[in-house]
Amino acid sequence: MSDAPTNTPLHLVQRRVAWASCAAVRAAGEPVVLVGDGVAAILDGAADCYALAADLTALGLEQRMPATVQPIDDERWVALCAAHGPIVSWSRE
Repeated sequence: MSDAPTNTPLHLVQRRVAWASCAAVRAAGEPVVLVGDGVAAILDGAADCYALAADLTALGLEQRMPATVQPIDDERWVALCAAHGPIVSWSRE
């Protein structure tokens, strides 16, 4: 998972229920950031993605995170947003 400048989409999963929809259309190599309630998608098998560390902590999920999910801080989240485009936001099924 890289944050080098690209023209690939960045997927932001904002709600747990949106993970399945995102995963169904996400192409290989397109990064995903789980934010807010979306970090709970790790309980549903979310993998090969980033998760906002503060949200993992707020929901008490930092100890349940699989090795394929990388926690990130706000600075890294902003860098990913700046490096990718378009940004695709997921909040519904």
